[in-house]
Amino acid sequence: METLELNTIRKEITVSASQQTAFEVFVNQMGLWWPASGHTEDCLMVKVALEAKAGGRWFGYNSKGQESELGKVLVYDPYGLFALDWQTDADFRYDEHLHTEVRVEFVAEGQTQTRVKLTHSDVQRLGAAASGINEGWSGIMKVYEDFVSNSFSTQISINISPEEAVKKISEVDKWWGVAFEGTAQKNGDHFVIKMGPEAWFNCTVTERSNKKVVWHVDDCYMPWYEDKTEWKGNDMVFELNDNTLKFTHVGLVAGIACFKDCVPGWRHWITRSLASYFETGTGDFKQR
Repeated sequence: METLELNTIRKEITVSASQQTAFEVFVNQMGLWWPASGHTEDCLMVKVALEAKAGGRWFGYNSKGQESELGKVLVYDPYGLFALDWQTDADFRYDEHLHTEVRVEFVAEGQTQTRVKLTHSDVQRLGAAASGINEGWSGIMKVYEDFVSNSFSTQISINISPEEAVKKISEVDKWWGVAFEGTAQKNGDHFVIKMGPEAWFNCTVTERSNKKVVWHVDDCYMPWYEDKTEWKGNDMVFELNDNTLKFTHVGLVAGIACFKDCVPGWRHWITRSLASYFETGTGDFKQR
């Protein structure tokens, strides 16, 4: 449901997540899903962040790490209500004299469903840009809904053949910064991934063709989390289609403990390191 009144934008969606997860992802993990829409030539936003408290900063930064103020946190009330003083114009430029308010309510509809109600008031202060802001919120809420409800995925463009892409995906230690034992060259192959002195992941190649590669996690040990087998039963899926590689970690969903760590990790290893290995023959092992 969505409406645009004279002064107020309203959006309402229902997501497949608990109230706590819906709040945590929207607010405390905003930097993981907020669209990198970029808005000014001198400060192209690639990520947003906030200080999780009333009165805290809401800000963004570009690919060079340069920060730009966006507004302030007005209400931080886990897990029911969050509000921002939105101090940017239609081009996402900060204006200390501009104040519009965004309020987001999280209403539990059972243990695994949450109604998310967003209100952006005083949009008349943005002038003729209000309709554009309304469309922008539609896109933002759709990205959030997909992110909080589904397994994590990302994609990259490729300029090599599917056969070569599959070959390079299977050369795991050339692009993923882990210790690798075994082989991932054909269906039924087994391999072990080790991260640090204690963490390990036993995997099997369950599908390998020129269109798709699937690795299944048979067992694992993740000492950093209460549930040390969070990846057990998960699948890592690489799908090749029309010069595009889509990666999905099936089972990596909002609400599990490793989500906040694994999402930025996968974004680096797929969109930077694997992409670099495809293009240059060398992975990017320096996480940013």
